[in-house]
This record gives sequence, structure tokens and C-alpha cells, in this order.
Amino acid sequence: MPMKLSLSEHTLDVNVRNCDVDKFDFAEIEDYVRVLTAGRDYQFDAIRRIMIYLWGGRYKTIVDLARENFRKKQAIQQRFQSEEHFIRLLPLPSKVSGVCHMATGTGKSYVMIAVAYLSILLGKTKRALVLGPASTVIEQGLTEKFKEYIYGAKGAELRQFLPETMRNKVVRLLNCNDPIEDNSIVVENINAVLSAVKRDLDSVPEVDISINLGRVVIKGEISSIEHWKYLQKVIALYKDSVANLATFQPTPEVMMSLKKSFEKAGLKVQDDADTATPAPGVLSVKFSGNNIFVSGSLYSQRDRDRILQIVEAQNWLTVKAGKEGSDDSRVRAVIDLTVVPTMLELDVMFVGVSESEEKTIGVNLVKAGLVVLDSTSTAFQGKFGAKDSSGLTGTYTINSGLQGALKFFAGSGPGRFQSAGHMTFKNDSPEWRNFQSGGNLKVRTATRDVVGLTDIPYGLIMKVRGGLLDPQTAAVDLNLELSYPIPVGSDYDVKKNSIETTINCPIGQTMVLGGMKSLVEQSSNEGVPFLRSIPVVSFFFSEKNTMLQNSKVLILVSPQIVGATTPSRPVSEDTASTLKESSTPVDQATKQKRGRRFFFF
Repeated sequence: MPMKLSLSEHTLDVNVRNCDVDKFDFAEIEDYVRVLTAGRDYQFDAIRRIMIYLWGGRYKTIVDLARENFRKKQAIQQRFQSEEHFIRLLPLPSKVSGVCHMATGTGKSYVMIAVAYLSILLGKTKRALVLGPASTVIEQGLTEKFKEYIYGAKGAELRQFLPETMRNKVVRLLNCNDPIEDNSIVVENINAVLSAVKRDLDSVPEVDISINLGRVVIKGEISSIEHWKYLQKVIALYKDSVANLATFQPTPEVMMSLKKSFEKAGLKVQDDADTATPAPGVLSVKFSGNNIFVSGSLYSQRDRDRILQIVEAQNWLTVKAGKEGSDDSRVRAVIDLTVVPTMLELDVMFVGVSESEEKTIGVNLVKAGLVVLDSTSTAFQGKFGAKDSSGLTGTYTINSGLQGALKFFAGSGPGRFQSAGHMTFKNDSPEWRNFQSGGNLKVRTATRDVVGLTDIPYGLIMKVRGGLLDPQTAAVDLNLELSYPIPVGSDYDVKKNSIETTINCPIGQTMVLGGMKSLVEQSSNEGVPFLRSIPVVSFFFSEKNTMLQNSKVLILVSPQIVGATTPSRPVSEDTASTLKESSTPVDQATKQKRGRRFFFF
């Protein structure tokens, strides 16, 4: 047996008390409405409720009105499965929309006149469209009634019941053949609107335009960016008189072009067939519901900024949500990107080499295909392997982590002296992280009044900051210093060498920085200056050697993402002790260097 529905029980009632009087006060126009409706209370009540619903400020969309009535009316609750089910069935849910039901012959035209005319006089809207049925007779009769109640004798009589600020405001009455301007009411029948929309969209063959339930409806799928932009501009002219059901579906070429723009910037893009959550550093670029969705987790804020720049450079995309009445017809890009909190590790190793050893290293690296040359800062002269050829000078990258680089260096001969440091720092942090290894020498100092001991620090001092340029590259600011004290007459001076630079090094590879001269003074007695001349102590810090001449220091720098690699393991007998001593306290390490050809400081 069919269920009988009561229209009143399913009507969405507007609460006339639910009104922000600072935004709209019906009392301003109440006298005008009472005279216009001439005691027809149902007309008065309809006008009051419609005006409060539209301009009272409490109902942002019809969804607010629907939720309010769902909670109050049992008939609505019984008919629909849930509140959310009820909301999903609402037409135009993003608008302050609705239908005012009035029987035939009850004077709907008076309600139309009041709502359209008063909304413009109050400054709530600049234009109003009164759209009648297909009959041109009804359209003509409605137009004549508007003229009488706005410009005619009736209008003059009603105008005196308006606030003084509204009485002299001019409102024009137009049809769709007139140029549409502000402060105007357009009266037209739906067939005329249909013809006008078809005429305006004649250059967009992808859409179908028809009348459905008293409205002009546009349907279709558009893949041309230019056609989509044009459609949005036309729809903006007709606003709520046209229901736009057309969708935008970019062509595969358009999506491919966008993805290639990301890839050219060094970003990875997930394949369309892959539905899993993208790994950090990989973008997901999808299209759905007329929007482009760009999502993923990134290693740096720089990547996020680059993605926004790429999107904004596309003339068919915008990252800003379109506002009501906006002329922006571009497709919206919804950006959902997060920067993963990441810690970086940096290993630094100092290796002292002679010129001949540097040459051997360079030749062997090139022959093994392990070196990545930077043409702006690397030089090589001669033929690889020739006696008169030069080694690699400047800055270059070894296609291996620090362990592999040390193993290669050990096989190429150098091992005279080394110093190492390890540091963990936060990605993209503007603050410097500091590291120091070495010791303090107690030096006797004396002034006219005071004699005492002063600590003179020496060793490796490292300051680091920076972050990831992309998932494969770290940009690191380095401030490195190796220092030790030397006697100068009866006083002491600090012998030091330092380097300040910024490097862009691939993650997991090793960058070699050249050009720092050796800190060790070369003579027949090799060792730590000053310490080697102290009785007993010199036994631990010096050795006889005249082979090391014209030495220089190569600085090996290797960045890693914390947790992305396995712990360091010795790679050979030659480098095992180097890795071990890099984490050994300095005082303990110096005691273990007796009889060895290299030392740490």
C-alpha cells in the first residue's frame, strides 16, 4: 500500500528568529511588505521567511536548513535512513537554494516582486533573474506587473513605506536581449534562456543543453582546457538559472605534460595503476570531480615550494578555491603535501695524501667508473695513467658511500693521517649543529701579577646545517677546521686550517673536497707539532719519516638519511681501525697510535 506524504510535514521551515539583525533586519522593510500583500498573511509570511533565509546570515547553505528540520521533524526522520542520507539527496547543496510552494492563483508574482526588488534595494545582490515558464504570454504579463509595482502608480504608492535611503535608488527592468548591468531585474521565460545558452555555447560541441524540471541543464564531458574555461565564463553569466552537470576530464596528454613538469624538476610521480600510498618523496597526481589532486609526503619544504610553483605555472590550474562570482575559470588543484620530519647524518673524513698519491687516486677512480666530475670545479690534465698526467683536483663525487670510498683509498696507497667526525642534524633546520673532537693542552701562562695554566683546544671542529634538496640530494653548509698549538718563542700560537663551503651531494655518495694544505709540518721528524718535542710524550706522537712531501688534505663528506642505511661495518683491515677510531674518545685514541703511520686529532 503506497505511503501518503504530508507536504507540510516535509517542508523545510525557516526559523524567523534565526536571524542576525546586524546583517539583515526585516523591520526595515516590514511596512512595505504589509502594504504590498494587503492583508494576505500567507504572502507576507512567505516573503519574510524567504528574506530571512537568504540574507539573515544564519543559513550558509540549504544543508544548514535541512539539518535543522531533520532534527525537529519525525516525518523526515522516518522517510530517510539517516541525516547524511537526507543531505545527499538535496539539490544544489552548496547554495542557499530552495522552492517556495504556493498554489495557483495565490499571488506568487507578489512574492517574486518583493524578493527581487527589495534584495537589490537592500544591497544584498546586484542582479536578480525572474525566470518564468515557457509561455511568452506569462512572461509578458509578469513583466507588466513588475513595471507597475516598480515604476507605475503602485510603485509610487509603495515607495513611501521604504526607508529614505532606498526610495531614490534606481532599479532597471530588463530582458535577456538587453545588456545586463548592475541594479537590474531580468524577466525572461525559460525558452529564451535555453536559446541564449545554446547560442553562447555553440563553440563547445561536447555539451548537451536541455530543459529539465523547469531549468536549463548542461551535461557532457569536456577535455579541452580552453572549452572548459569558456564554459565556466558562460555559466557565470546565468548563475542559478542554469544547472551545470558538465564535467572536465583532461586528456592523457595534458596529465602526462603535468607529470613531466614534476619529473623535470627532479620529483618522482607515482604510476596511475599504483593505488598504494606513495612512499616519501613520491607524488600522487590524480584527477577526480573536476579537480586535480596532488598529494604525498616530502623530505623538504623546498620540494613543496617547487610543486606549488609548477602548478601555478600551468595556465589551466589554480590552487585557490574559487569564490562566488569569481571570474577564475581554471581547474582547481587541491594540494595535500606534508613534509616528513627527517634527520640527516653526515660523516666527514680527512685524508692526507701526497701529490703522487692524489694522482693515483684520481686515475683509479676514473678507470673504475666511480667518479662523477663537476665540470665547474674539477680539473684533470694529461692522459689517464701517464706519468706526466695530473690527478683530479678540486671537487668531485665518488659513486659510493664512505665505506666504499675508504676501501678504495686504502687500496690506492694513502693512509698517512686521518681525522673523522660524525654528526646528526635536523633536515632544513636553520641552526648550526656543532661537533668537536680533540683535546686541550695545559699551557703555562704568566702575566705581571698572575701565573697559571690555560686550556688550548685543538682538533677537528665541525659546524653543519642544511637539508634535502630532493630525496636524492642533500645541500649542506660546512664549516670545518683542523687546529693544534705550536710554540712560537716563549709563547704559543694555534696552527689551523679551515674551509667554509656549501655542497650539493647525492645521498649515499661521497664528495671529495680538495685544496686544503696539510696541517702537518714536514720534516725528518713526523708527528704532532709541539708534542713531538716534549720528552716522553714525543715517544707517542712522532716517528722518523722523510717520504711525505708536498702533502695536502682531502676532505671526504658523505650524507645519509637517518634510518635509511645499515650501521657502518669495517670494509677491510686497512679501514677497520679508521671507522673504529672515529667514534673513540680522543685521549684513548692517541694512546693507541704508537708505532702507527697515521694519527687522529
